[in-house]
This record gives sequence, structure tokens and C-alpha cells, in this order.
Amino acid sequence: MEDIDLPLQTITDVDDIEEQLSDKRVAKSLENQLAVTGGGCVKETVKRVMNQLMAHKVQLNFNWCGKSGWKGTSQTPKRAFGGMRLAKTTTRAILKNPLTKVSEAEVQKHIMIWLRNAGDRNGGRKRREARNTFCATTVEDTVAEESD
Repeated sequence: MEDIDLPLQTITDVDDIEEQLSDKRVAKSLENQLAVTGGGCVKETVKRVMNQLMAHKVQLNFNWCGKSGWKGTSQTPKRAFGGMRLAKTTTRAILKNPLTKVSEAEVQKHIMIWLRNAGDRNGGRKRREARNTFCATTVEDTVAEESD
């Protein structure tokens, strides 16, 4: 069986692979493909495997449970990664790393954190901080003008 084309670039790619993973041979192939990614600890392994699995624009559409973004501020609800075959396959691949002698729950906890922080990667945090600084400056300037 040939390797799956990674990283997944669109939600449609994710849906397609999710359907294909019902075939145990495809699931095992993807698991083996991701398992060779490696890492020195569970956190690094999760980071490397998840970045190999999904493009950043796809990462932004997922969290573990599928609820809205941070405290419900997201305009579009996120999709649940935790219940997908893809999550199970990814978890098994990470557990194959001999340096990550941890439980399945520990791997899943690190995947949850990794998904939660997707918006901060690729300059997302810097853009958010710049936007918040601009908003705070605007409010301060307005208050100062009103008190003059």
C-alpha cells in the first residue's frame, strides 16, 4: 500500500481519509507512515506528527470536542477531532515511538493542547496581539479625548 499524501490540505481531504480509515489496511498504513516521524518526548512527537498530518489552515478547524472556539467567541464551530478514526490512528502512531512511554490519555491530552494552540502558530498570536493593542490604544485615545 502506498503512502497517503500528507499533510492534508483541506477539510475535504480530512473527510476523504476519515472514510478510507474504515479499511484496516489503510489505517495501519497511515499509522506506520506517521510513526516514523519520531520525537524526543511526547510533546515533540505530537507536534511533529500533527504538523505532518494537517496543514495549518486545516488545523484551525479542529479541536478535541468540536465545540466553538475559546469561550464561544469563534464565529464558526470547530470540528471534533477526538471522535474521529484519524485521532485513533494518530494516537496509535504516537504511542509507537519508544521515547514516548506514556498512556493513551497522556497522548490525547497533548493533542488537545496542540489543537487548542493552532491559532497561535504561523503568526496568529502576533496578529491577535497587534489587533488587541490597536483596540486598547483606540479606547484609551477615545477616553483621553473625552476627558479633555
